[in-house]
Amino acid sequence: NLISRFLIRKGFEVMTAENGQEAIDLLSSGQVVPHLILLDLMMPIMDGFQFAQEVKALDKAGLIPIIAMSADAHALREQRHRLNVQGYIKKPIDIRALVEAIDQILAA
Repeated sequence: NLISRFLIRKGFEVMTAENGQEAIDLLSSGQVVPHLILLDLMMPIMDGFQFAQEVKALDKAGLIPIIAMSADAHALREQRHRLNVQGYIKKPIDIRALVEAIDQILAA
């Protein structure tokens, strides 16, 4: 919630999901096609690894860039290829680094 409030104040439009399954359901509906997904790897119901696999199988949603977030930076580096993410941010979040990563991906 803190990150989403900060991003909203920075002018981003933000939509949140409580867990990976809720996010997959939103994306599967076709009503939501975000420009970017911020993905916490540790979520209830469906973790970030499973979410990343499932979202890539969706038509339009499979093309959405993903930034993964985790407290385990080593795991992020090791699993980045498997996750097929465009960026990763270590927790605790450095807000400036997050905004920089978002700006880079959205500009591409």
